[in-house]
Amino acid sequence: MTLLSFYAIICTFLRKGFLKMFGDKIILCCKECTLDQKRRFFVPKSTGVEPNDELVFAINNDGNLIVYNMTFLEKLIKSYEERIKASENMNFINAMRKEMARVYTSCLGSSKVDKQGRVIIPQEACEMFKIEGSIIVQGFGKCMLIFSSREMKDKYVLSLK
Repeated sequence: MTLLSFYAIICTFLRKGFLKMFGDKIILCCKECTLDQKRRFFVPKSTGVEPNDELVFAINNDGNLIVYNMTFLEKLIKSYEERIKASENMNFINAMRKEMARVYTSCLGSSKVDKQGRVIIPQEACEMFKIEGSIIVQGFGKCMLIFSSREMKDKYVLSLK
């Protein structure tokens, strides 16, 4: 499943009323953020992430660092389970089970947003994605991509065309 497919699923869920995000609109963000010595960064306010939100750091299908809001991730998994129960199409059921397994096994760690709006990137993620100094945050509060540089983000965008 590509990121575009994932967004298509999310948009379908939104249209059908399964998910609500900040009212009726998806709020997107693209911002460079500086990391401190403890691997923390201020989550951009435009993402809609709030203090005490738990964020899960994982690897997406494209091999990028993706960050899910835990509440959203729980709803996503529940919707996968409901869709599996409602379907008789074995190809669809197997695809959904594979996607659920990918979500479960791709997690690198989680971190709660502190009162100042900062979150810690897990050490494993920093090492795997060569993150140091600053990052680019792209997305909204339910699901964000993190890139180690503007060049990596631009390369990813070009790969979608």
